[in-house]
Amino acid sequence: MKAIIPAAGVGTRMRPHTYTTPKILMKLGEKPIIDYIIEDLISNDIDEIDLVLNPGGDRIEKHIKERFSIKIRFIFQTELKGIAHAVKMASDEFTDEPILIVLGDTLFEGDLKKFLNSEYTCLGVKEVEDPHKFGVVVSNEKGFVERLVEKPDTLVSNTALVGIYFIKNGNRLKDSIEYLFKNDIKTKGEYQITDAIQNMVENGEKITTSAIEGWYDCGNPENFFKSHRYILKKFSEKTDVPGSTIIDPCYISPSAEIVESVIGPYVTVGNGTKILNSVIKDSIIGENSHIEFMVLKISIIGNDVFLKNKELSLNIGCTTKVIF
Repeated sequence: MKAIIPAAGVGTRMRPHTYTTPKILMKLGEKPIIDYIIEDLISNDIDEIDLVLNPGGDRIEKHIKERFSIKIRFIFQTELKGIAHAVKMASDEFTDEPILIVLGDTLFEGDLKKFLNSEYTCLGVKEVEDPHKFGVVVSNEKGFVERLVEKPDTLVSNTALVGIYFIKNGNRLKDSIEYLFKNDIKTKGEYQITDAIQNMVENGEKITTSAIEGWYDCGNPENFFKSHRYILKKFSEKTDVPGSTIIDPCYISPSAEIVESVIGPYVTVGNGTKILNSVIKDSIIGENSHIEFMVLKISIIGNDVFLKNKELSLNIGCTTKVIF
């Protein structure tokens, strides 16, 4: 089965970090976001991936070619017109066979095989408190989708789409996306996958939903930290650094140096970073940085950063030097 990963967004909500690092290459623990997604797809028998990137995605392409041997087609979305537009760029190879669409900044926990074995087109959903930020779904008493709305201004449903779509027949989705473009149907200024699936419903497609309990969005700093905690709890191993106290779960690169510090819980320390006489928790520290006499929490520190002597909460991009 083929999977489509739309990942052309520039990550404005994660700036300043995404000025220098593509969002899907930002690390959670040992690996970038995109690695966890692709590894999960491979473990669920996906054998081909179309990855839709923006024109500056050469660094992503290089990383993935070095990391994975699965067949991956890199597609560059020169104009960012929405997720339906990203999927359209990959639709030249669609057939009547099923496809899976997974957004490139979203992690999932659950039985993906059950989702992929659905009798019908199936949408991953979760109940949320604030549905106006998401596409939402209204289903009938039999569990079939009746209506989809992208980021509703008024309450329609609190059942949100979480960015994973199993499409039973790829050509039907392709036809619906073509319908949006032919009739210039946009929502919030973009061609939306929700509108395309709504067109499928109107043309008689039976579509169901599947609740996704473990849903971790990496699109903004608040959710990025939640995803980071999930990854460390799931994948990290016990860490011991002589002379320092490590409160797991943490990921500390083997090439990092920790001296007389308290690290954790929920801390990632990247390659080549040196931390001395500091207390750090619930934070992500990039590569080749130097942190000394600091107390940090809920902080994202980029690569090649120098910090010394202050208690702060920081959100600092790469190649930054700060001395207090």
